[in-house]
Amino acid sequence: MREGTIRRELHKAVDAAESLQLKIRVRRSTAPDGSDGIDAHVEEELAAHQERRRSLQGLLARSSQAQSSPELLKARSWKSASCYSRCMHSSLWAVFTRSLNGLLVVWLYFMDVISDIEVMMLLFSSGYFIYGLIAASLLFIQFVAVYLRVLPYLRATFGRASWLHQLFLYLGLPMGMILLDLLMFLEPFGLLPIVPLPDRMRQFIPAYKATRIIAEVMLESLPQCLLQSYIFVTVMSHLQHHTESVDEVRLINSAVEGATFADVLPRSIVISVLAMLKTWIELVYSAREAGISVRTKVVQLWNVGHGLPLDALKRGAIFEWSCTYHLANGEVAPLLDALIKNSSLSRLHMAEAGLDWTGPEAEKLRSGAPLIEAIVSTPACLSELKHFVISQRGFIDGIGAYEIPVARLRKGRDSALDALREAPLLRGSGPNRVELMLMADLLRKNRRLTVGGAVSDEVEASEKAVLSLHEKAKRGEVSRSLWEEKVTELMAAGETRRAHFRSLLDTDMLHDVGFSVGQMQSLGISHREMREVGYTAEQLRSGLGLSDVSLRDLGYSPLELHQAGLSLDQLHTLGCTATDLRELGYTANDLRRVRITLVELRDAGYEVVDLREANFKGSEMRTAGFTAADLKRSKAFSVREMKESGYTAAEMKAGGIDAARLYIAGYDSVEVSQASFSLQQLANAGYAARELRRAGHTAAAMREAGFSLEKLRAAEYQPAELQSAGYDAAELREAGTSLFALKQANTPVETLKEAGYKADRLKQQGYTAAELANGGFTAKELRGWRDMLYAKGPGDNTDYAGYTAKELRDGNVDFSAAELLAGGYTEVELREGGYSATALVNKGFTCAQLLSGGYSAKELYDAGFGPDILYKLEVSADEMRRAGLKADHLLAAGYNAFNLKEGGYTVKDISHVVSWKEMRTAGFRPVELAAVGCDVNQLLHAGYPPIELREAGYSAKRLFESGATAPELEAAGYGERALYAMRLSVEQLRKGEVMAQGEGAPTRFKPYRSSELKELGYSAVELRDGGFAARDVMVEGGYTEVAMTEAGYKRRTLDALDGRPVVKLRLAGYGCRELKRIGFPAADLHAGGYSCKEMSEVSYGVDVLRKVGYSAADVRGAGHKIKAARDAGFGLRDLRVGGYPWKEAVIFLKATHAELVDAGYDGIDPRDPAINALFKQYRPE
Repeated sequence: MREGTIRRELHKAVDAAESLQLKIRVRRSTAPDGSDGIDAHVEEELAAHQERRRSLQGLLARSSQAQSSPELLKARSWKSASCYSRCMHSSLWAVFTRSLNGLLVVWLYFMDVISDIEVMMLLFSSGYFIYGLIAASLLFIQFVAVYLRVLPYLRATFGRASWLHQLFLYLGLPMGMILLDLLMFLEPFGLLPIVPLPDRMRQFIPAYKATRIIAEVMLESLPQCLLQSYIFVTVMSHLQHHTESVDEVRLINSAVEGATFADVLPRSIVISVLAMLKTWIELVYSAREAGISVRTKVVQLWNVGHGLPLDALKRGAIFEWSCTYHLANGEVAPLLDALIKNSSLSRLHMAEAGLDWTGPEAEKLRSGAPLIEAIVSTPACLSELKHFVISQRGFIDGIGAYEIPVARLRKGRDSALDALREAPLLRGSGPNRVELMLMADLLRKNRRLTVGGAVSDEVEASEKAVLSLHEKAKRGEVSRSLWEEKVTELMAAGETRRAHFRSLLDTDMLHDVGFSVGQMQSLGISHREMREVGYTAEQLRSGLGLSDVSLRDLGYSPLELHQAGLSLDQLHTLGCTATDLRELGYTANDLRRVRITLVELRDAGYEVVDLREANFKGSEMRTAGFTAADLKRSKAFSVREMKESGYTAAEMKAGGIDAARLYIAGYDSVEVSQASFSLQQLANAGYAARELRRAGHTAAAMREAGFSLEKLRAAEYQPAELQSAGYDAAELREAGTSLFALKQANTPVETLKEAGYKADRLKQQGYTAAELANGGFTAKELRGWRDMLYAKGPGDNTDYAGYTAKELRDGNVDFSAAELLAGGYTEVELREGGYSATALVNKGFTCAQLLSGGYSAKELYDAGFGPDILYKLEVSADEMRRAGLKADHLLAAGYNAFNLKEGGYTVKDISHVVSWKEMRTAGFRPVELAAVGCDVNQLLHAGYPPIELREAGYSAKRLFESGATAPELEAAGYGERALYAMRLSVEQLRKGEVMAQGEGAPTRFKPYRSSELKELGYSAVELRDGGFAARDVMVEGGYTEVAMTEAGYKRRTLDALDGRPVVKLRLAGYGCRELKRIGFPAADLHAGGYSCKEMSEVSYGVDVLRKVGYSAADVRGAGHKIKAARDAGFGLRDLRVGGYPWKEAVIFLKATHAELVDAGYDGIDPRDPAINALFKQYRPE
């Protein structure tokens, strides 16, 4: 913990301890005999403060130990006694040092700027234009930066449209900046307050100076120093190693007004370093003095002219200053630092600053105590201050703020006493409590006494005077005027401890000397403090007009409020409880009148009798929580009144009231039963059986209680309840209970049978067959032997119940087959009644019985009877098929293929269980067998003749390949051409020739077309392998697209056969060669627009080209020779028209002159020697 913090905490601990000590002494001296008047917690609090004081004094002693050596004390005593020490702390010395420091700062600033200008001129004169421009830019930048900082200040201070702002906006750079730089000289010489400038400008010039210097150092001195140092080191290094350039030699030999390179650069660097060092030291020192960081200080300097005029205050540039806004926490310490260093202010107004002037108790961040301590300890601090304002207004509205006469207080006791007596204390235009405390702090002597040490006689006398004043005030012997005189004298004497003086301003003292509540309120003393020091509620109500609610919130008791004249209504409105009002003597009727609830009255302790007198009803009493026992004890309510009030039988019983009185009061049996009275008690109380039954008592309990069967039946107990009570069916029947009632009572059927009831009677009552069967009745009794009964006549049919088979099944009656048959039920009746074959089998019926009863084969099969049993019973195959049996099961049971076919079984159902021969014997046709996958070989082996197979759709090729002979095929109707094709390959059939063995001529015949081969059974694959084109196979042969795809033809090939003309195929990208391969004839290709050359490239001869319509010119254009064209049938005239020259006709065709002329060639003169020679060469004849 820092020493300053320790001292501050020690001041607080000492003040608190001394205040409590004084309070204890006053209480003891004014307490009645036999009592010290001291609470235990006050003594504990005093002990805690004393312990803290000792602890803090120990910390302070240890922190100051280094400064307590004899040598240091001797040095201090010597210094304190010297004239030098007194001079160093005088105001004159402070002004001198401040002026000297300011002059040095301004001198360094201007010298730095001038030296930098010299360096810039030296660089330009020697040809270092780049470095010179850099130096000039740095000089200009710092002016621009400060110019941009000054403009916002002028705009905010004088307005955007003011002439000063407009003038500086256009002429401020550089003229305005130079003018402000010159005004900086006024401050170090103390001329700034004398020059006729506006107050705002006086405050602005010191701030501008601080910002200007730090901007010059940061933006110009530091960069210039680095630049100049680099140039100097570089040039000198080159010069030392004899590597200097021509420009460097010129720079060394250059001079500015007689100063050379060696003079200008070192001087400028030294001045820059000094300026930077001086600025940095002042920056750090001022930041530490102000208690802020260096960064915060830099920001303050950079915000030129904004906020507080700290520089103007430090440099004594202004005489009067008022803080016009509430300071932020961060602004307090710098402002106090500036005020402590000020010696020019004569009037200081700090009312709006929001500082706390209460001394050690104040918050550290906002405490004004450091300034007061500095004023007392340092004569130079605010040495010219005459008037000091810390409060905005006086303690009474409408009176101006009190100005503390600091200068008069500083002059001595007499002057201070006169100044204090000029204004009344705590009233009018006089000082308030805070201002009195501050003046007392200013006048207090030997301030070290506040942190411990020996007590002087004067201080002890002052303490006794304060104690005596307190004692007399408690006894009422001190008037207000006497109190003011004593306080003034103690302040002027300056010997009173701070805690003791503060006690003279406490609310206790002010109350004791006669301050009224109005005066106390004007002093800012809260109503709660007034109450705590003894002001009554009546005083606050009449003197200040406080509302009833305010008095209650202050904590006045109901008795005090009552003594203040508040009525019952007012006390109740304020929230006084019924207990409080009861203690004040109010009756329950009074409280009911102000709408206090019955619950509140009960909680307040009012008795039932009191509440009955207040006309509260029994129902209200019950709602409020009063029990039946409470009302019974009070004897204020009868039992009937209590019932009418809503008290239940259970509550009455809990209150000690018996069942007989409840019966008389009218409680019904239900409610009384629920109150847990015994049945015997209720019976003895007079409750009837019918009432008790309605209350839920059982017949058994009633029988045990002594009620007879007649009374129980009269009480409408049901037969079931009576049976549960132990009465049997015979007793109930004898007592007149009907069968219907017995049935409603769920009487067992066997019991009814034992009681003599017959099946027909029970059926009439609605009993089911299942209930009777379960009750012991047989199937015969349920149905009756109808024939025998009718033979005796209708009158004898009284025992016939007539339950049907359906009723038996619906009731799930478990009779066996023998029982059912013995009872007269037939198989047909049982089937029509819904019995399944499986159910009857489980009961013991045989397959033959069920079959005679009309059950189907499927039902019998599902019931577990196998096909062999059904076969023996001659069940048809059709029924077996409809029953879902498969062919193999039937065959295993004895059925044959014919039976199965007659029974509707398909080829598919039978084919996998019988041979093909059996299938043929059963009458199945070849086409049916072929549909299930029977091939030709199997059909032939099964005995089918080829003629039947041909009719079934089998081709000659398949029959031949399967082994059918030529006579068999011929017998089947196939011709010679079909039989001939069976011996040749597809390629031979397509070409129509068979090569002879050896050297014989080939056998030729009419080629087979694709359609013909398809009819004979050839597949598309075989035709393709035999050389048929795709177009022949698909278009002419009629094969499907699927067959073509399976044959391996590509999709593009099949798309070309979709019926489009060749011209569209050509446009779709099909080439001539591709279409020829697909099978398109040359005529179609020619019609499709393919050129003669394209046709020639795919091996079409000239003869074919001529036949499909190409001219000789087309043939010639395709590159065919004239001889090939003539061989294809073109005449000489056609060749001439086609562009063949006559010379080629002569050379290759041996054409004569006459033939050429005939063909229309002209210009052939035989007399021409060259022409004649040509004819002779190729036509020598």
